[in-house]
Amino acid sequence: MSKKHTVMIVDDDTRYLDSVARDFRERNMNLLFAECGESALLRMESNEVDVMVIDNATPGIGGMLLAKEVAKYFPRVVIIMISGALTVAELISAINVSHVSRFFTKPCDMTEVTVAILSALQSKVEAEKTGKSTSAEDYIPTDLG
Repeated sequence: MSKKHTVMIVDDDTRYLDSVARDFRERNMNLLFAECGESALLRMESNEVDVMVIDNATPGIGGMLLAKEVAKYFPRVVIIMISGALTVAELISAINVSHVSRFFTKPCDMTEVTVAILSALQSKVEAEKTGKSTSAEDYIPTDLG
């Protein structure tokens, strides 16, 4: 039997969280939700998360610091960032320090976010089948052309 993967969504917008829940209701995965960075980190202590979708404007420690902490302490988690606006310096830091694999700007197309999540999960499944040890860096797209 294949492992049931876990996706965590970190966002304080309950309408967005409801939308994600509807989109993923029929899929064979666990969904976790957190409304701030601190609660996301607490939930990760007792849950093995495969993919995390973070709103950069998350209350508390904020999305960028959360991504950095997740990359440091949970290096196998694939991070997808959603943001209303990022500076070039923030974007570079998110990629180089936090290993964010994908960025979406708000308002974003949920279909594209869903495809990014499913793609990251599929890559993890393929790596598990081959026994390859992975880190989040393995899921950063190289076809950015």
